[in-house]
Amino acid sequence: MFDKGFFEAVKEGKPYFGHVELQGEYDWSTIHTLLNHKLDYKTNSDWKRHTIHISPSKEYLIVDCKIIADKMREIFSDHDIDSQVFANKENGLSTPSHQDIMDVFFLQLVGNITTIGKELKPGEWAWYPRGYFHEINHSGGPRISLSIGVNRLKDEPLYQKVAHLDPVNPKNYYKFEKELKNETIEK
Repeated sequence: MFDKGFFEAVKEGKPYFGHVELQGEYDWSTIHTLLNHKLDYKTNSDWKRHTIHISPSKEYLIVDCKIIADKMREIFSDHDIDSQVFANKENGLSTPSHQDIMDVFFLQLVGNITTIGKELKPGEWAWYPRGYFHEINHSGGPRISLSIGVNRLKDEPLYQKVAHLDPVNPKNYYKFEKELKNETIEK
């Protein structure tokens, strides 16, 4: 899922794009399933967008959310990971240009969107570093997107060094993190 380019983009604070094979099947009934589980929900009528917060205990409701959020927790240990689903039934602006206070992994599940000049189809994803301006536009019917936020540590250098993680074996990060913490304690 994550290649060397992804880790370089994380290190450099740049956006990045990729693709995953979706493990689940999604349609508008996915939104009804989430709402039936009484998840936090709000609608922005100006943009005709629904936002559903998915707590870690409910990530299994969207199989790709569980897989990716777990991978993010593995890569970015000691970071808070937040998952949300954004859904629009109608065409138009989904989210105007904005910056997030966290890094965001954004996966398209249903429909096509355009973001920072690139079209994303189901299974395609974008990585937005914290503070990077982006907007989400869609056309052609319903869309469902998964957004997983990675809240940064207060210790910025530790976060920046995560980009040296071996993408083939993410567990190497834990060893690196432990060594870095021990080095900090000894100083």
